[in-house]
Amino acid sequence: YKSMTFRRSVGQSDKIIADSDSTQRECVNQAGIPKGQIVVVHCGVDPSMHREHDAKILSAVKKKYGLKDRFILYVGTLERRKNLVRLIHSFARLKKNGSMRHQLVLVGGRGYGYEEILQAARADDVTGDISFPGFVEKEDLSPLYSLADLFVYPSLYEGFGFPPLEAMACGCPVITSNVTSLPEVVGDAGLLVDPSDTTALSDAILHVVSDRELHERMVAKGYERVKMFSWQNSAQKLLRVFDSMT
Repeated sequence: YKSMTFRRSVGQSDKIIADSDSTQRECVNQAGIPKGQIVVVHCGVDPSMHREHDAKILSAVKKKYGLKDRFILYVGTLERRKNLVRLIHSFARLKKNGSMRHQLVLVGGRGYGYEEILQAARADDVTGDISFPGFVEKEDLSPLYSLADLFVYPSLYEGFGFPPLEAMACGCPVITSNVTSLPEVVGDAGLLVDPSDTTALSDAILHVVSDRELHERMVAKGYERVKMFSWQNSAQKLLRVFDSMT
């Protein structure tokens, strides 16, 4: 926000598009941009993200990545900001007290702090229960979300947050952080936790995987929630912004 390029761009702009209310607040509070200059246009979920029912496709993806029958999924860059060390600690806590039979699958390319994530898995002695498939092809994402019992996204900061939306579109319940843009994306369709509280995260995970009724309610709410986030809606709102400037 302090760079000369950013300041110059703001000064030359009639309107600024923010992809979340959280980003808008940050622009106002951190950069001093007048709120009236900023229009929030939420992103949409990719139409290719849907519940996969084809047993052959599901079986092939499961075999391709060596997945167990029951697993918890994360999708995103494996970096410090995503708070994966705490996710691993939460998972290990459940493993050690016998509450968890699931595998933890961390999908994504390596980012800043990746070694810390690996070290956490080694230190908690759960490397055998965690899978690191790396970057996966886009066509495999819907089957992965569809196969997972739960999607966990404990990120410390997001400008928007696509993966929770993708998971809900594929019928996978979501646990995510109660900070930045994530509450406005997930709403009441997922469970929101303090990303700094490892115990709260492990308790939420256990709650969802052990309560089938809660699981099904979250799936149903997720399907409804994603209807609010379409690229068609985004485009229409952008067009209204452009029309207001002519």
